[in-house]
This record gives sequence, structure tokens and C-alpha cells, in this order.
Amino acid sequence: MKHKKKRDPDDPKPLNFDRDQEKGPSDHLKKPFMTPEEERGDNEDDQYYDEEETLSPEETKIRKEEDDLK
Repeated sequence: MKHKKKRDPDDPKPLNFDRDQEKGPSDHLKKPFMTPEEERGDNEDDQYYDEEETLSPEETKIRKEEDDLK
């Protein structure tokens, strides 16, 4: 029965560059990179905030008067 040598952390396994060349480069992505928002299918800005409509000065006055009447 063979005894396994205990692994010495100061003596790591040698790197096998020949095997890497056989396998080819591994830096390609399997699918295109997506941000978390894109993965969820929503956009935070659209989800939480509606665009504010710009009010004309006349509209602003009318709304202030309505608030004063209430």
C-alpha cells in the first residue's frame, strides 16, 4: 500500500504550460458581460423615478394658488 506524501505548502505543484497550450486560451467569455441591472431586465432610473415634467411659470402660479386655497 502506497502512502501519499503530505502536501508541503512551500513546495507547490509545478505549472504545466504544455497542457495550457493544448486547451487554448481561457480568457474568452461564455456569454457577453452584463451589468446586474441588465441581468434583472430593469433600469434603476426607470424603476424608481419618473421623469419630472417641467412646469411653465403660469402653471406654477396656478398650483400655488390651489395649495393656498386648500
